[in-house]
Amino acid sequence: PARRSSNVIQEEDEEEEKEKEESKLENDEVNAKVLALAEERKRFLLTVIKKQEQPKINMKEEEHIDYETAELISQYLASTRHFSKSFDLYLSQILRVLSETAVAVRTKAMKCLTLVVEADPSILSRTDMQKGVHGRLLDQSTSVREAAVDLLGKFILIRPELINQYYEMLTERILDTGVSVRKRVIKILKDICLEQPDFPKTSELCVKIIRRVNDEDGIKKLVGEVFQSMWFTPTSEKKPERILQKVKNITHVVEACRDTGLEWFEQLLTNLLKNKDDANYKSVVKSCKQIVDCLVENLLQLEESSQNVDGGASPHLVACLATLHLFSKIQPHFVVPHATTIQPYLSMKCNTQSDFLLLKNVAQTLEIIVPLIEHPSESFLAQIEEDMVKLILRQHMGLLPGCVACLGAVVNKVTHNYQLVRDCFQKFFVVLLVCKKEDEKNPDNENLKAKRPKLLRSLFTVGLFCRHFDFETMDTGIDQNGQISLKDRVFQCIIYFNQHHDEVIRLKALTGLGFIMIRHYDFMLGPDVKSLYHYILTSPAASCVLKCQILKNITNYLVEEELRMIQKDAEWNKLSKTEDLKEMNDVTSGMASTIVQIYLKQILECVLNTELAVRKATLQVIQLILGQGLVHPVQMVPYLICLGSDDDPVVRTKADQMVQEIEKKYPGFIQMKAMFGVRMSFKMQQLIHKDTDILRGFRSPDAPVARNGFLYTVMRSTRQSRRAFLFSLLKLFDEQARTPLTELLYIADNIAYFPYMAQDEPLFIMNQLDIMLSVSGSNLLQTFRESLLQNSQPGEQNMTNNEDDFDEDDDDKDAILQRLPPDTSVLQECVIASKGCVLLLYLKQTLKEMYGFTDNKIQQYSPNENAKVYERPLNRKGHVRFNPETVLDFIKNEELKLEGELDDKGKEELVGQYIHFKQLMISIDPADDDDDEDNNQGKTVSTIVTVPNPPSGEKTATSEGAEGDSKPPSQPPIEKTKIVITKKSKSPSHSRHHRKSPKVSKEKVKKKHKKKRKRIIDSASDDSGSDPDYMDSS
Repeated sequence: PARRSSNVIQEEDEEEEKEKEESKLENDEVNAKVLALAEERKRFLLTVIKKQEQPKINMKEEEHIDYETAELISQYLASTRHFSKSFDLYLSQILRVLSETAVAVRTKAMKCLTLVVEADPSILSRTDMQKGVHGRLLDQSTSVREAAVDLLGKFILIRPELINQYYEMLTERILDTGVSVRKRVIKILKDICLEQPDFPKTSELCVKIIRRVNDEDGIKKLVGEVFQSMWFTPTSEKKPERILQKVKNITHVVEACRDTGLEWFEQLLTNLLKNKDDANYKSVVKSCKQIVDCLVENLLQLEESSQNVDGGASPHLVACLATLHLFSKIQPHFVVPHATTIQPYLSMKCNTQSDFLLLKNVAQTLEIIVPLIEHPSESFLAQIEEDMVKLILRQHMGLLPGCVACLGAVVNKVTHNYQLVRDCFQKFFVVLLVCKKEDEKNPDNENLKAKRPKLLRSLFTVGLFCRHFDFETMDTGIDQNGQISLKDRVFQCIIYFNQHHDEVIRLKALTGLGFIMIRHYDFMLGPDVKSLYHYILTSPAASCVLKCQILKNITNYLVEEELRMIQKDAEWNKLSKTEDLKEMNDVTSGMASTIVQIYLKQILECVLNTELAVRKATLQVIQLILGQGLVHPVQMVPYLICLGSDDDPVVRTKADQMVQEIEKKYPGFIQMKAMFGVRMSFKMQQLIHKDTDILRGFRSPDAPVARNGFLYTVMRSTRQSRRAFLFSLLKLFDEQARTPLTELLYIADNIAYFPYMAQDEPLFIMNQLDIMLSVSGSNLLQTFRESLLQNSQPGEQNMTNNEDDFDEDDDDKDAILQRLPPDTSVLQECVIASKGCVLLLYLKQTLKEMYGFTDNKIQQYSPNENAKVYERPLNRKGHVRFNPETVLDFIKNEELKLEGELDDKGKEELVGQYIHFKQLMISIDPADDDDDEDNNQGKTVSTIVTVPNPPSGEKTATSEGAEGDSKPPSQPPIEKTKIVITKKSKSPSHSRHHRKSPKVSKEKVKKKHKKKRKRIIDSASDDSGSDPDYMDSS
């Protein structure tokens, strides 16, 4: 049998081989026929071509086409196929996937899009591509934004015409919250500057990059490297045109920065030149010298070749001198050799704004470099003194600070020509004395009005002289009485004009007083200045201009005091080896702290001012106080949190940075005052937006951002700190706190739009909301019941009330109206407090929809769970909005007041609000598990539903239905949360089906009574009853 089986197998194999050979022969025959047919078609086509073409003489006919022609033909034939025509379809599908909720999917879609663009960069010019890329540049995920920026960076330089198209989108991302995104943008902008030198917005790009010089260390280093490679790398002397091009770029950037300030440019130069041990230091110094020399060489050429239409100095010439001033501030030795070239510009006539800026820059540059010149000529110094005195006596007041400072530097450090200073000072001081005498005799004197411009100039200039020259050490000979010093006489004169009825005179007197006290700080400790400053800073009647000037005076004092301390520290370092530390007694070191503490309370109160200028000036003072460590930083925290909610982005950003720095240096300080800061921010916003109907706790209604959102990002670092912060906010909703409803709305807005990152954050809030709703809501209902008058049959009725409590469903409006007491103030307070609970209901439902949590997920959450379980990232739905309509309507049309008696209509409204709230509480507090069957009959059920904003008349669906039928919308409608209540009628058949014996019902009543206070625990364990199911009656 084995042999037979082997033979059978062998025969089967042979048959299979034969079949294969036959099929092969058949295929060969088919292929031969196909080829023959193709050849025949080719011959036919060739005959057609021959008929159409002119006969070619002496040319050999070819029956085969070359490779390029074949490729072209195949491409044409392929293009007619359906697949080739479906490019737009596939691209639109990829762009649609970009709006998916999962971050990983969006990131993959961006990478896929990059591959498509790599094959054909021209598709970036399509409008749908622009929209898709722009949407991902604003994505919530840093990785997606980085992928979008990377896509642009790869191909924007291949097609330079695309730069203008994506310029705005790309440059906006330099302020991105993701460090990696900012770095990538800076690198792209650098490539544009280097590879497209003729791009018209190059200087604007450089300005944007320079402004990141104070960013975190990695970006700060990158910015330094970018400009070092662009500007501060030495250029060969044989290529002067390259140095000139570099200088033009720098001056253009300085010109572009003129309106916003040059602090960033100054910081950049400081960073590049501060470390002498750096490997690139020598090359940076060499390139700086080249730039300064080139600037000076081209000053005369620029002056001759370019002038404004109005005859003034050209903006480019002004920018050159501004650049020289910048270099003189950082490394004055570069500019010292060119002092004689710069000095003649002092004799220019000042007719235009450009001339004014030019003279100002020249005066400030000479102030720095003249004292450093070795053996200057007497004629050069005399000319500078003469020019300065002329400018002080004749030119615009805006030039005076720079000119007096320059004269002070020349006279105090080089010439010691104090007689010139005394004569100049006397001219102004005499004007003050004369005007004071005339004003004391007759304030309405016409002669005084004629002298008003001189008086204003004298008040300003006398203060400047007292700031830059020490008249105590000079032998002035002015003290005629021999009793009162010149310093005190000037002070008394300036203080007198601070009480003048003319506000402009008071402003100039206040400015002069500030200049005097920079050198003579002891006046700030005296009663005159103290009472003046305290009154102006705290009085609502005082002008905001005067408040700003006082804050500016304090700022100037602190800046000068810091410079003075730095200078003393440098001098001490030189002499420290020879001095005895035991004999050191520096009294002045603590004066700034003493002065700040005298005025600190009044300064901080200015944070709550309605004027933006006052808040900006206050923030500047706070920044200096913190930077110098003059007072304990915890005092500043609530005011900085308050300013972090400001509508002005400059104030907000600066305050947020300072909050972050305090948290880094002193962990825990922010948490101590976070709650106080949030409540203070509400007060400030209330003052600023007093004309608006309802104050909300978010800005930018189109894309809501919590006003205190940055504070939450600081508090979010640890689980303990963020929970403590959130819990303190939620405690305000307790009825015992008696927080105003408008403030609760502000807090709820903030909680709804805080930038949550992990699942634990909103889940913790919803868990706390459940607990609070159970406790506070039941307490409010109980208080309302107890305040009602007793029925005529008290025994039986009270027993029923006590037993059923919240399970009583048939409250009759008329019956409650009859039981209302004469004084309804307690009931009104209960109803108003209940709106806080309604806010919490809306808040919970909004968070649930915004982050896509299911009821089951919320029920299973436990705050005591391991932290890693709920640290998964969140996906936020941008179209969900927190819109508590019933509370907003209540605030707008608040008819229930806490004082006075209510009319009949008011009482009906009061009872209606109570019944509405009670039904809500029943719906979120379902009966126990053993009563599930009874809950289906006669129970008021309500649902918080989500309705699209525009179509108000459409049917609404429950949240479960909305989730089930949801489609992936490309532009989803904005959703608002809405609470609606309906009553389900009992059908007779239904009630008969569930009828129970009296014995069972009595047992149930007892069970209910026992479990009444464990309501939240039961609802947490019950899958069906954890979240309210409200139904729409409309």
